[in-house]
Amino acid sequence: MSGSSQNGRNWVVLLTHRYSEGKMATTDDEFAALYRGTKSTVWRYARRRVTSDEIADDVCSEVFEIAFRKLPRDHPHPIGWLIQAASISLKQAARGEERRRKAARDHAIVHESYEPDARLEELDAAWKALSAAHREVLQLIIWDKLAAADAALVLGCSEQAIWKRVSRARQALRDAWPDPQATRREETSHESRSTTAQR
Repeated sequence: MSGSSQNGRNWVVLLTHRYSEGKMATTDDEFAALYRGTKSTVWRYARRRVTSDEIADDVCSEVFEIAFRKLPRDHPHPIGWLIQAASISLKQAARGEERRRKAARDHAIVHESYEPDARLEELDAAWKALSAAHREVLQLIIWDKLAAADAALVLGCSEQAIWKRVSRARQALRDAWPDPQATRREETSHESRSTTAQR
């Protein structure tokens, strides 16, 4: 994340200067605290969906500039609001390309870091076979580590709906990428029942 910390400090200085000119809706201290507490989460969310640190930095800069002007001070889920803003920024910048780029990058990282593994290849294929909705909710909850309330804000649904979506997405992934040990146990159990029935 070369240069991103310096870029972040530059944006804090720029935005607080604009506040001093009366152009912003929140205070510099409030913004600085929000920025320090959430910037890494927003940056990681963006970085997983773009091809370079520089693009992620640009997305973060845009998100926090918008947040400084528009995010209500008493918003109950500021991280969800920021991620939602980042999602919009990504879509405007690259439309649907961020998902395909992320999949290609993650695939490269996996195969550079580990010896070729048939199970990893199966997982990669299973992930690609999931619907876009299933991939998105798993990314938000598992990879981006958002709270259910924040993920619900991003996806425009209730917390209860988020957990239902996560449950369905996990089941879909299990169906597409079954545990071989569980499969063997099930086959052994079936064979045992068949043998018993034949006696």
